Amino acid sequence: MKQAIKSQSNKNSINSYFDLNINDPDLDYLDEDFFKFLEKNRGLINKFNQNYPSWRNQSHKRSDSQKRFAQIPSKLSKLQNSNNINLPPKLTTPSSSTNTSSQNSSVSSAYKRIPSCGNISLNESKSTTFFRKPTKTNLPAIQLQQQNKINDENYQEKSEQQEGISKLKTKREEVRPQVQCKAWGIYKDEDASFIQGENTYEIREMASITKIMTCLVSLKLAKKFDINVSEIYFSVSKTAININGTTAGLEENQWYTIEDLLYGLMLPSGNDAAICLAENFGCLLYFESIGQSKLFSEIQSVDVRDDQYVSDYQRYFLKEMNKIAMQFLLRCTQFSNPHGLANKLNKSNCNDLAKLTYKAMKWRLFRKIVQTKTYLSKYKIINDQTQDVTYGTNFWKNTNKLLDQGYLGVKTGITTSAGSCLSSFYSNYVPSLQKNISVIVIVLGGYKSDDRFDDTQSIIDWYIKTLEEQQKSNKI
Repeated sequence: MKQAIKSQSNKNSINSYFDLNINDPDLDYLDEDFFKFLEKNRGLINKFNQNYPSWRNQSHKRSDSQKRFAQIPSKLSKLQNSNNINLPPKLTTPSSSTNTSSQNSSVSSAYKRIPSCGNISLNESKSTTFFRKPTKTNLPAIQLQQQNKINDENYQEKSEQQEGISKLKTKREEVRPQVQCKAWGIYKDEDASFIQGENTYEIREMASITKIMTCLVSLKLAKKFDINVSEIYFSVSKTAININGTTAGLEENQWYTIEDLLYGLMLPSGNDAAICLAENFGCLLYFESIGQSKLFSEIQSVDVRDDQYVSDYQRYFLKEMNKIAMQFLLRCTQFSNPHGLANKLNKSNCNDLAKLTYKAMKWRLFRKIVQTKTYLSKYKIINDQTQDVTYGTNFWKNTNKLLDQGYLGVKTGITTSAGSCLSSFYSNYVPSLQKNISVIVIVLGGYKSDDRFDDTQSIIDWYIKTLEEQQKSNKI
């Protein structure tokens, strides 16, 4: 049959109209009548290509022409009301008025004639329907039920089992977490694999959950440059103290160790601490880019107050944030700032933030910081003229209310556009299950500030109850 098609003079035109591959073995079932039909309706086909150019030009991910051919009758039928289309007799199915047995035999023969693509059927309203190769999944429900009753001696027993499973699922559905947030997800702690959630792929602003990446990048750069975070001091610039939103109370000309700035970043959710870290590490990244990274082992502090070399060091840090996001395969995540203030370009989703939390919790200092309720930081002020040094302290309290009873903290976030957000790590022994439960919970888009905490607790409670029900059902 394929050789006969190849010899026809219209093969090139047919191929160009519908991008069909004549050499495709899946097209062996096509008969000569169908190609005559296409040739006869050449004018209609031209009109079809004009009305549906996007279908013809779009890129289809397939290795053969079969799926594209299956769309032809569906698209042509849209022009049927204004044009007379006469499909070849071999491509039409028996009318609905025939009896069931004759219809089944006719349909079976049609399947044999067109085994891969399907059969075209025009009903009285001239709509197009496709009958695919018969399988248990697409046979009519009545036929499938009759077949099971005849062939399966345990049909009644299986039906009762399925009914019991259905009731169990319904029961679990009733105890689904009642949450106010717009998107949430719960994930396994060992690899951040998905367990359950809603709108987990929805891309949203993430508010101060952004600071997880800011903290993680700071830790990675400190390790890369062989910098002791408890000894090296960073300067506080005017840019840092003028930032809006939640702050750590930093003031210009103060000097903090990197470790203290990380506490100021994660506990009070200091946007000023985020800018300070981004500017100073950005300065180091700049010097690395010009081949001066060998000097880092000798430095005791970094001063970015005068911006002597570049106008904005933050962009080097942001570039590093997005670079690491790509390394972590956070495909729906983009960072436009280090603090998380409202910006449509600063976005992510539950799945990506769970992966980010999983990566960050591998760092010992990160785990220590996010579990801390309060912290007393120390800073120094150096008089530029006399070089006299004075010291002071700054007290910070964690904005995360979930730091007890198995909750190991991570990061809060809230803006008008993002809503209230929370990334949490939960690990606790559950007596009823006689095992330890460790999960990551992401909550995005809460309406009120406390919604993020209430929703997280509801999700954890629901998950434990679900595991308890599964354990009971397994015993039964």
